Amino acid sequence: MNAPTRPARPGGSSGKTPRAGVDARTREVVLANFYRDTKDLESVLAHVPWGDLVPFLEEEFALVAEGGPASLEEAREIHDAVLELVGEIAGDVIAPTADEVDRVGTRLVDGRVHLAPATEKHLTALREAQLMGFVIDRRFGGQNLPTTLYTASVEIVSRACASLMNIYALQACGETIQNFGTEELARRFVPGIASGESSTCMSLSEPDAGSALGSVTTRAVAVDEAKGLFRLTGTKIFCTNGGADVTLVLARTEEGSTDARGLSLFVVPRSDRVVVTKIEEKLGLHGSPTCAVALEGADGWLIGERRRGLTRYVLALIHGARLEVAAQAIGIAQGALHATVRYVRERRQFGRAIQDFAPVRQQVLEMETRVRAARRLTYRTAEVVDRLRGLVRMLRTHPGDARADAWRTEQKRLSSLEDLLTPLAKYAAAEWGNEVCYRALQLHGGYGYCRDYGIERRVRDVRVTNLYEGTSEIQVGGVVGLLVAGGIEELYLELSRTIPVAGVDPESRRRFDAVVAAARAGAAHLAGKADDKALLQLRARSMADLAADLVAGAEFLRHASIDEATAVVGKAFLGEAEQRSVHALDLIRRGDRTALDAYEAVVAPYLA
Repeated sequence: MNAPTRPARPGGSSGKTPRAGVDARTREVVLANFYRDTKDLESVLAHVPWGDLVPFLEEEFALVAEGGPASLEEAREIHDAVLELVGEIAGDVIAPTADEVDRVGTRLVDGRVHLAPATEKHLTALREAQLMGFVIDRRFGGQNLPTTLYTASVEIVSRACASLMNIYALQACGETIQNFGTEELARRFVPGIASGESSTCMSLSEPDAGSALGSVTTRAVAVDEAKGLFRLTGTKIFCTNGGADVTLVLARTEEGSTDARGLSLFVVPRSDRVVVTKIEEKLGLHGSPTCAVALEGADGWLIGERRRGLTRYVLALIHGARLEVAAQAIGIAQGALHATVRYVRERRQFGRAIQDFAPVRQQVLEMETRVRAARRLTYRTAEVVDRLRGLVRMLRTHPGDARADAWRTEQKRLSSLEDLLTPLAKYAAAEWGNEVCYRALQLHGGYGYCRDYGIERRVRDVRVTNLYEGTSEIQVGGVVGLLVAGGIEELYLELSRTIPVAGVDPESRRRFDAVVAAARAGAAHLAGKADDKALLQLRARSMADLAADLVAGAEFLRHASIDEATAVVGKAFLGEAEQRSVHALDLIRRGDRTALDAYEAVVAPYLA
């Protein structure tokens, strides 16, 4: 295959010898490889059932002629080499200048967006290493690598520089064009995206259509419908990497429509009719331009069919983006955790390293449980996505196979699981990631509040992960109905397949069973209140917390034999999860409606 290649290091070195240095500004030890030094990530990936994922993604290894692996063993060697390369670039090239990216930010000059010079160097390194087409088909210049592997790369890049992830992960726009556009459209746009020569942008939201994308008003008028050419007019906001070479735009094609059924998706090349009017001033992610964009009769090429822009294509794109945000939150939190472990070991107070104080140790343990739990939930989700991708691929390329009916049945089951797991992963990873970074700042004390140690940057950067691609409230509000209507049992049946029958610590298993029982009881109780939609939404977070703990807990049981640290952290997590489950179930059963029924009394003093 066209394997990713190792770029020259700064200063001309291109060898594989591990190096370590200290960033003079942040005082952070910058390690040579952000994959190899995160042992938990390496271990989780080693225990992914690749034999269930890779053969279908590679059409049972029939893609050798286009550069695909000839066997599972060869595929795994490639996977490991790719992540080692991502880790090396992250540690040696990206992380040392992440603080510079944060300070310099982005600029809008004469209508053109300019990235920080360091960001340009980071993107050049990734492009030269052929890492910008991770899951794109090889026939378009991509690597056709598993989503699980791509998720790991997003985590690693995010740990090095969270702003860069927002540009790096937009390669998913190429996958959207590939999967839903015509062959001609894909050949026109996707190779440039896969090579990294063409930058990309998602342009969905509008001033009056943020989370409610069905209200989009940007107009698309047919110019040559036979060729798929339309002209787009409207205003878009919160456009990540606005002003890119290629922008995916959601617009209204159906005259008189006011809902999602009137929306279509377009590829819009950069032109003088795509005008960046503003770069938002943000709390964090300063190296990622978030723009307002005016479409002034811009040419757009229809992706797929009219009227399916939001209901199918954008929802698929958002599903992928939510998984990427989960990985981003994990990466930022992992960076904060690495820095904190070093700091509490080196920082001395009262004649002792502060790690010797019991409250500090407890905080670090709880940070570790949350990072590992978020990773397990997110990578289990990625596994499901890969199994689904493989089935879709085989059904497309081998529709007459004797196994096709069984594939379709499994495809339906996995689609349902993906609908459950994706919002759960995004919600939990973002919330837990925020908590970890908050604790990291706390343990750094006053130094954490200052710029020198890089912790305040991580606190600012992670904060958006439970806001964009759907707030936490959107995630739990959307999934609670599924969980109550059989989703908890669906999750448990999926997870129970991989929980070991023997060799599991009895206390950990008991705690897990308590979480399962609470989740089942909570779902049953809310199912009986299904007509009370407001109450269901009021307890959506409690139900989502139970489900997230259930998935992460099952994965800790699955991985308990990896090493002592995993067993210790898993047991600690399940102890916390059991306690949380008691509280969550109590909230659900009490049916407290104070927030609904007494709200006006609470806010009255502010409205007087």
